[in-house]
Amino acid sequence: MRVGNGSGSSRKVVRADPRFRARLLVFLALTVVLGPIAIFQVQGHLEDLRLLGGTDPAAAIAEARMMLLFIAYSGLPILLGTGFYVGRMGFRARRTAEFPPPGTPVVRDTVVTTGPVARRRGALLLSAGTLIAVVGIALPIAMNWVIDRLTAAPAS
Repeated sequence: MRVGNGSGSSRKVVRADPRFRARLLVFLALTVVLGPIAIFQVQGHLEDLRLLGGTDPAAAIAEARMMLLFIAYSGLPILLGTGFYVGRMGFRARRTAEFPPPGTPVVRDTVVTTGPVARRRGALLLSAGTLIAVVGIALPIAMNWVIDRLTAAPAS
């Protein structure tokens, strides 16, 4: 769709996608509901670890290690998926010189930006997507390294 700006030229507008908006709202609602549940579960597990630490410190350390690695690795698919989505949008914006790229669903009616500005936005999104994916991969690796250092037997 094109809309006029009163000067005789027109700008392309991408119409809002109601299905995309509904899916996004469901995702956000699930995040708002499941996030606190996950935090509550972790807090309960930490209390169990505290009690276990009083009776069997080695078992408590092993359990804590597993819990921390589970948390780190559970973020991996979320961060990789987000990084891929954001990076792909940036790649498409750079290639087409349009932002949002053609075919991208939007939450509200959006005026399409074209030319060098769209390419810069694309480059920024491509960089952000890459950074998000790298963090997703590096977080579990770094967490494993830190846990290994913290739980290593002291050198004699």
